[in-house]
Amino acid sequence: MTSVSDPPAPTLDDLSARLDDLSARLDDLLPEIRARAAEAERACTLPADVARALEGVGVFRLQRVRALGGLEADPVVILDVIERLAHADASTAWATLIGMTASSFYSAEADRTVGCHRLEPAGPTG
Repeated sequence: MTSVSDPPAPTLDDLSARLDDLSARLDDLLPEIRARAAEAERACTLPADVARALEGVGVFRLQRVRALGGLEADPVVILDVIERLAHADASTAWATLIGMTASSFYSAEADRTVGCHRLEPAGPTG
């Protein structure tokens, strides 16, 4: 449930502008991802600063609904981002897709908006 003081949901024009900005920022990051692919392969994980840069670009918010601070991008946009990442480094694309999906289920905004809490046992059964 949302409170009265919540900001209005972004309009489609707002979202379009955000996606255009995301696309441009991703283009700027692709050479770094390409250059760091071998490092990520050796470590079997994305370098932390690359993951933070991807987060800063906004890619992990692509699948999340707008009401929870996401961009609620359509599948074509999401696949375009993944494809562009894959041309730079397939492992980074894979990890990003997993991060996008995980992020769509959780956000700090979800805790405030929906009131998510850790599940506690219901008590003895039987």
